Amino acid sequence: MRKTFLTLGLLAAMTLPAIAADTGGVAGYVVDLANGRPIADAAVAIYRLPLDTNAPVVESAVTDRHGFFTNIHVAPGRYLVTANIANRTSSCAIDDVFPGQTLRMRIAIGADGQRCSGPKVHSAVVNPSETADVYRIH
Repeated sequence: MRKTFLTLGLLAAMTLPAIAADTGGVAGYVVDLANGRPIADAAVAIYRLPLDTNAPVVESAVTDRHGFFTNIHVAPGRYLVTANIANRTSSCAIDDVFPGQTLRMRIAIGADGQRCSGPKVHSAVVNPSETADVYRIH
């Protein structure tokens, strides 16, 4: 019996690195567009692209007092990341999340617009009068 538990424990330990290597990550900052100051308590949501009409949130997070949201683990692929504060939403498209890598991004949000930066990151505007899979890259 003890040998069985030991064997199962070893198998589980050996598969954990393989599972971690199959996912990528997204982490970053949400800041004020006007002054660059961090925005605490911004709601960050990640959606898989292409979006469909009932696209569920894949993962979500809330920024800390430094405007940082932690490494969010996702499957490799393309994503739409939104940051929402006080009735303002910023949308950023990520071209590629790769296995074993964390994509770092910066989302600047303000009354006059938005700016997304990071490797393979672009501002995106989802057109509310179209189906959810229609978005525009700036």
